[in-house]
Amino acid sequence: MNADAAAQKKSLKEKIMWGIIVLVPVIIMLIPTTETFTPQLRKYAAITLTAIIMFVFNLIPNAVPAIALMILYVIFDVVPGNVAFGAWTGFIPWMVIGGFLLANILDRIGLLNRIAYWSIMKTGGTYYGIIAGLGIGGIILNILAPGRAYVAFAALTYGICKALKLEVSKESGGIMIAGFISSWFPTFFLYNSNFATIQGLGASVRDVSVTYLEYLYHIGL
Repeated sequence: MNADAAAQKKSLKEKIMWGIIVLVPVIIMLIPTTETFTPQLRKYAAITLTAIIMFVFNLIPNAVPAIALMILYVIFDVVPGNVAFGAWTGFIPWMVIGGFLLANILDRIGLLNRIAYWSIMKTGGTYYGIIAGLGIGGIILNILAPGRAYVAFAALTYGICKALKLEVSKESGGIMIAGFISSWFPTFFLYNSNFATIQGLGASVRDVSVTYLEYLYHIGL
């Protein structure tokens, strides 16, 4: 009986969520347009807010509204197709997909678990040891692969969470955040490719010559 009541309660909750998802774009589209709130902006707000609500409610996989968002922008003539899908021409989406593929491949062949277990044993097998180990590993890996350590750390931290059988929790969140900070923070005081890019942009404005030692000195200040 309790199970039936819980199922009915969950069903009612989902119906309310779906009702909100349907009503939000309808309400927005009923708002009169003005010089600032143009028809184009109204369509953009209706599509975008609906997608955000779907992300929050998590009734369906997030990939569905994420893909539908770009398609709807084009269908309802909010922006041209090259603008809606412009992000996919950059390296970030493909790098993320590549990271997922790498993690899944390493997981299927068992190498991800071996690396994770080895890392856990070397850091003393404690939670704080893992966090400290990630910090030290981030510095070492940024020396070997400047500015690119986060790709390997995404797979490593995922592997550690999976090896420890951590679900979505504070512990797994802490490990993932520690992995991000450990792989990214050293780029502020170790060499990375962005340094050359920034120096090149500065040189296009005026004659700027900053050595790497001067860069480290100013970062230290």
